[in-house]
Amino acid sequence: MGCGRVGSELAAGVLGTLAVLGLWVVRLGLRPLDAIGSTAAAIADGDLSQRVDRAEPHTEVGRLGLALNAMLGQIESAFQAKDASERKLRRFVADASHELRTPLAAVRAYAELFTRGADRRPDDLARSMEGITRESERMSLLVDDLLLLARLDEGRPLE
Repeated sequence: MGCGRVGSELAAGVLGTLAVLGLWVVRLGLRPLDAIGSTAAAIADGDLSQRVDRAEPHTEVGRLGLALNAMLGQIESAFQAKDASERKLRRFVADASHELRTPLAAVRAYAELFTRGADRRPDDLARSMEGITRESERMSLLVDDLLLLARLDEGRPLE
């Protein structure tokens, strides 16, 4: 009887050791997935510069890491392009506003000249009206250019 009990204790010990060893091997194998999970969490928090370390083409997990790194590179490039485009748009709007401000100020000045009595002096009246016409034509050209640029940006065909 003692021999059977020792054998079953030995078998239980061997099974326990195998279970612990198996658990250790599984955890060791899942470490790269934990690293990918940590990288994904950092990316979700907004850090698009993160990459999966030790992404190697020799294992399935490594190939997953390589694919994730490639995808992240494309996403980061797309965000950088979007940011650059937004900066250009803001600069363009500021420049366009500045360009329109000048003729508007001139039109206001000519209109003020008219209200201060230019309507009673034919030479001043003619100069005011010519100035208003010239500056409004300048604004029209600027607005036409802005509309053309907007159409080009949308990819619409030019007429």
